[in-house]
Amino acid sequence: MDNARSLSASHVQVAGHLMTSALTTATEDTSILELVKLLSDEGLHQIPTLNNNQQLTGLVTQSDLIAALYRMQIDKVLQP
Repeated sequence: MDNARSLSASHVQVAGHLMTSALTTATEDTSILELVKLLSDEGLHQIPTLNNNQQLTGLVTQSDLIAALYRMQIDKVLQP
């Protein structure tokens, strides 16, 4: 948002002026470990997920990943 504030209104007219065009994406079958790597190594905050037809099916956020890793740890502890 700071970048948007520093630009005059005439320069920022549509979302296309602000968005990133080179996307890092995942598939619905991407492992959690691979998502950790993508989010940490590339400094991303979210990753769009695509199905086999390259259609957007969702968005994995850092918060989603933290919650999944926490659930995995809890499940591990609770297993007899």
